Amino acid sequence: MKPETVRRFEMLYPASVLAWLAASALSWDERQALTARSPALVGYEWLVPAGFAGVLALSVLIWALVRRRSPAGRVMAMVGGVFSALALVIVAGRLVVGHSADPVATLLSLLASGLNVAATAGLFAPAARAWFDRSEAEVLS
Repeated sequence: MKPETVRRFEMLYPASVLAWLAASALSWDERQALTARSPALVGYEWLVPAGFAGVLALSVLIWALVRRRSPAGRVMAMVGGVFSALALVIVAGRLVVGHSADPVATLLSLLASGLNVAATAGLFAPAARAWFDRSEAEVLS
């Protein structure tokens, strides 16, 4: 039976992706403007939409792998959770010192990062680890 922490991941992780999508939509023009102003990125305006598509595709892949009990998906989710924890600190700091162009997008980014951390933390609970380990043993037998 699927542990509660894995079921929680299956709900919180997509919610974090939706919050990230909303934050990205609100800050899209700012990201494009930053890219356009950077002399090193002239001609590379495609990086913003490509990065957006890449993060979205990777997020869907992680969610699908975790649902399939993939230990690789669990590790990928952990790496994303670490980056989200770092983002929480950085984005909260920017909000506190007033370096936020769009406070709503910033709050949505904080929400997305917090949901991601909460979702992935549960994947390392003992019951979730056992659930993933059983999957690996079943595949190898």
